[in-house]
Amino acid sequence: MDIKRILIPYNFTDLDKKALAFVGQSFSHIREAEVALFNVYTPIPTIAMTGSPVMKKMHENLSYLKKLIAEQEDALKTAREILLSKGFSEKRVRIVFKPKKYESRR
Repeated sequence: MDIKRILIPYNFTDLDKKALAFVGQSFSHIREAEVALFNVYTPIPTIAMTGSPVMKKMHENLSYLKKLIAEQEDALKTAREILLSKGFSEKRVRIVFKPKKYESRR
């Protein structure tokens, strides 16, 4: 049989949750269906910190952004758990959580 591959671009909105519920209801009984939850995030830049107060504030802001990215990854894992509770097996649902890659333009 043909494998049904389903890609769900997941950006943590209410519509994404509805799409998750739809896929869970419509495809969990199909044994050949595989789901990929996909999210691309903007990576946090690495900045050399010095002893200045401005850089300390910058470090605090970057730490906050790193925390937000970790929370998004946890939310994506929660979305995976929702699909598992709908009847998908663990090997049929995977998470793709990658930083956005920037290409240099010439």
